[in-house]
Formats: sequence, C-alpha cells, structure tokens
Amino acid sequence: MEKSKLLKSSWIIYTVLLIVGMGIAVANIISPHDFFVKEQFELYTGQSWSTLIAENPKQAALYKHFIRAGACAWLPGLGSALFITLAAYRKGKKWAWMALIISTILANGTHLIHAGIIHGGVRTPYWIFWLCISLFVLLLPAKEFLGHKAAPAGRGSLPQISHPWLLRGSDRRHPRGGYTRK
Repeated sequence: MEKSKLLKSSWIIYTVLLIVGMGIAVANIISPHDFFVKEQFELYTGQSWSTLIAENPKQAALYKHFIRAGACAWLPGLGSALFITLAAYRKGKKWAWMALIISTILANGTHLIHAGIIHGGVRTPYWIFWLCISLFVLLLPAKEFLGHKAAPAGRGSLPQISHPWLLRGSDRRHPRGGYTRK
C-alpha cells in the first residue's frame, strides 16, 4: 500500500501528540504541584494551595500522590499507543488505525467523564481538546482506510453466483428445469 501524504502527516502529528502527552505525564510525576495541582485545587476548592500546605500537609501530599499515580497510569497507555503508531500505523495497517481510534476514544472519554464528575468540570475543556485534536489527526487518512476498490475480474476475484434462486431476471432457472417467466 502506497502511503499518502495524509497518512504520513497523520502518524507524524499523532506521534508528536503522544510524545507531548508523555512529557506532561513525566512532568506530573516529577513535580505535580508546579504544573496542574495548584490550578486544579484552587479552581475546585476555592482556597489557595499554600493555605492547604500550611493547614494540612498530609492532605496536600496525598493529593500530589494521586496526581502522580494518575500520571503513572497514563504512561503505559501512551507508550503502547506510541509503539503501535511507530510499528504499524505509519506503514498503513488498518488494524493499527482502528486500535488507535478506539483507544483514543476510550482513554480520553474516560478522562473526560472523570474530569466532569470528579473534578467538577475543571479540566473538561482540556480533555475535550485532546479528544478532538487526536480524532481529527487520526481521521485525516480515513478515505485511505475505508475506501474500497473493486477487485479486477479474473484471477483472484470472487466466483460468479451460480445458485438458481440467487440469479435474477432471464438468467433464473426453475429448480425442475427450464426458465421462469418474468
């Protein structure tokens, strides 16, 4: 299968998105309070992060632990998607394209539901952005994967239908012999 420009640009952009996602996950593991914890906490609770650290440092540590655990859960999924992208999707394999679309919908959809229910919608626009941009990039070469070309007649084509009841019109024969009338 010859790669189209859309497929080539799609796997390159999707690879960049996965690497950015892995970078965000690693940043959340190394230092979660610098990237997302402060904004999330302040938007969700209405109090500042420094107030929480001063009043209850154990709760702040637990909150950072949950952010780190979530980021650690992202890494295997992002890594496997990156492997599928580099190993099969860039070669134009249909199964890889379908697997990436399904995993993107499931992963970003569950994070979207989680952000809407657990965090009160604080990070919902973030996950809507990632879901839309990922699906847009993956659906760029959809015509290449879904377009069907008719098989040429001759060797390797499907056999002609020969059962009498499946034929139409004047070619249809009665089971006891002879042709049926229209």
